[in-house]
Amino acid sequence: MVNLSDYEKETLAWGSRYVKKPWADMIEIFKKLGEAKGELPIEERRVILEVLPWVEIDMKSILHLVTFLLYDILKIPNASMFTIILGENGKRIIWASIEHETDDGVYKDFIMLKDRIDEEWAKKAAELIDARRDDELFEYLQQWVYKQEDLKHIELGIINIVGIQFFSEFRKAWEESERGQNFEKVIVNVLETVKNVISNDWIKFIPTPYGLPQIFNLIDNKFDLDFQFLRNTIKAVLPNLSIGIAILTDNWGTFVKIRHQRKTGKMNIEMNQDKADKVFKRGIKLQKFTNKIRKKFKARDAIGLDGFALKKLIVKVLKAPSPWDIGKLDKGMGMMFSGIREYKKYWFYSPEPSFFKRYMRWIARRVGFDYDLNRFSNWWLEELFIFGFLNVFGIQFKIVFFILDEKGKLETALLVHFDNGRLQKIESFSKETTKKLKKIFTEEKNKTEAVSQARFELWGEYGWIKYAMGMKMPLIREMIERVLKLRGIFMVFRGLSFYYFIRKFIGDNFYLSPRLPLKAFLKDIGLRDLMKLGKAIMGLLFDLPNVEYPNLLKLGYT
Repeated sequence: MVNLSDYEKETLAWGSRYVKKPWADMIEIFKKLGEAKGELPIEERRVILEVLPWVEIDMKSILHLVTFLLYDILKIPNASMFTIILGENGKRIIWASIEHETDDGVYKDFIMLKDRIDEEWAKKAAELIDARRDDELFEYLQQWVYKQEDLKHIELGIINIVGIQFFSEFRKAWEESERGQNFEKVIVNVLETVKNVISNDWIKFIPTPYGLPQIFNLIDNKFDLDFQFLRNTIKAVLPNLSIGIAILTDNWGTFVKIRHQRKTGKMNIEMNQDKADKVFKRGIKLQKFTNKIRKKFKARDAIGLDGFALKKLIVKVLKAPSPWDIGKLDKGMGMMFSGIREYKKYWFYSPEPSFFKRYMRWIARRVGFDYDLNRFSNWWLEELFIFGFLNVFGIQFKIVFFILDEKGKLETALLVHFDNGRLQKIESFSKETTKKLKKIFTEEKNKTEAVSQARFELWGEYGWIKYAMGMKMPLIREMIERVLKLRGIFMVFRGLSFYYFIRKFIGDNFYLSPRLPLKAFLKDIGLRDLMKLGKAIMGLLFDLPNVEYPNLLKLGYT
């Protein structure tokens, strides 16, 4: 047996309980599902993770998703995985296992190798890992597996190398998030841990799965954030939720329900494939499936997605190397706008907002607002966006965002860098700089003036900043809640109320530098001009001829 330090023993013991055990249990359930041809009671399929007690996983739902998405996303020969855990110094193997994937595309066997790590193969593999001879390592372990009488039926597809620090970092994040109970802290701490793990190379796959380098690069190099900012944002923005995501294919449909109680901060994620199977029938339309399954799960809202369209979108995003330049952004927006036209075919929202209903479209046409998603102008709208983006911002610029509480005091700030039309980096400021910025927002009662002063304060350290924006974060949550209520026979009145809310938000809670007379504009523009502006926007979005534009020249804002 390999001698372990106290740190290695303690960390492996935590990983064994909170990572290895649930993973082994999942694989065992996969095996039982295969043997029972999916006919396994929900009690025997459900997994509640001790590390994340608010997540309820139905392994039958996961089985559908894994077999449908895995190969197209990862693009590896097969997923039979040789997992290796390295010791504290990274030069010796202290734990190993093999997860065997069968022909139907799921893991069915979890084979422990901890009693074999004092053999010659482990020493040789550790040397190859330390020398970063990845191809030799894969070939060596592939041959070793084939030579073992009890393992030779396994065709190795991928190697997963994990540093022991991987588990201690996640343990720290778990403990700091109240042992996984506090959802907001879990999200922030896990993101920070993932960034730390990636930057220290504490996890590695051989061969590298498709799209993983882009994701790692995005997390490690493009974001340099104070993760407290993310927590503040989630806490301020996330409303009460009872929403689900429905995914439908030709052979199955599934549903994930998400509940969030803002007052208590509690989150719950629920899956139950039995309920989904009772709703699913071959040939069922996305609209009908989403409506029925939402009611089955007693969710307030649901988003229905066509599985094949979703898979195609994921592969497209992973295929495009980051950062996206203007050309790739143009293509991406073209694909997104084309998808908007395919409402009810590729996506659906339940209960359907009144905006999409025939009677509301009929009423809107009577007052000059003619809209139809089938006529959505995807063919040129992305070009207009790119043209406007480049002309307003240019190809090289910086924007600073100031996030304020409801009293106008600064909670946090971040700086966004663009170069040659590409997102280069998003970063937070040092504690000293943030302290200076907070002082400005505390002392200056006029928040538009505070945004301007803070922008000037940053020039000396960060160079020219083209735009600065300040906003009160709690108002964002209220906006989301109001949008979710835009449905039913009272939609017109809610829409009017939403309009006055937007006027108040932009006029009193949204601040810009250089200054724009937004408040004066919203106050001076009349209802008639507003109607013309709305009709003009409809004309642009839905290819409508003979659009009359409002005369904004008389107001002095052009």
